[in-house]
Amino acid sequence: MIKLLLVSFFICSIVSFVLLIQVIRKKISFWRFCVYMVIQLLLGFIFFYKTIPRIESRFRNIKHHVVVRSKDCDCKKNDLIKNDYKTVHRPMAIKVTNNGLILDHKVLKKRIKLKKLVNVVEGDGFYMINAKNSEQCLTPLAEKRLKELGLLFRSLIENEENKKDYFVISSMTRTEAQQENIRKLYPRAATKGFSTHSYGVSFDISEIISFGKCSSAQKALKLALSKMQSEKKILLCPETKCIHVTVIK
Repeated sequence: MIKLLLVSFFICSIVSFVLLIQVIRKKISFWRFCVYMVIQLLLGFIFFYKTIPRIESRFRNIKHHVVVRSKDCDCKKNDLIKNDYKTVHRPMAIKVTNNGLILDHKVLKKRIKLKKLVNVVEGDGFYMINAKNSEQCLTPLAEKRLKELGLLFRSLIENEENKKDYFVISSMTRTEAQQENIRKLYPRAATKGFSTHSYGVSFDISEIISFGKCSSAQKALKLALSKMQSEKKILLCPETKCIHVTVIK
């Protein structure tokens, strides 16, 4: 995002300089130059208006994360009820999205344009890692469930020192091409066959960042996940290093 802003600023500067040269050479009138500049400023304002909140959120979270915290507060040790991946998670992903498999980035961009996928920004109770083979977007329903889980997690924390704890999302939507790339690099880390990540309805929780007692944060997360599972809002599949979550319509 920052690179995009810098590139945009550079291009606008070049365009402005070229137009100014044209004015000096009297190839275009000064008033026309002013019209071009106003249009450029308006377009720039619209672009920055939409992107600055996301950048501000990212920097705010980065600043928040560089602190001393409890170590090894992972999601490995849990006794959550597992919903079978092949017979429950995968059919649900197909059902919820009407078999909307995201094969590649072309399909991904089309889904975002049609608002069948939305960009996800950090919210209360959760933070996202910029994973190489994962896109920070979900279906509107999945985003809604994630935000609900984050708020529920925070509300169930009992210790005051844990009130700012949050869980980390290590993976969201992956195109089938990205999924295939993961299979090649890490054969044991990616499911054979179509992944629910390739439907935009799943996310992985890898750890909890705790500023108090890790056990208190783990308890709150377990309660939040179990509650939403019992309410038939999400499916769970605890894995070796994370908790895989698929939303239910």
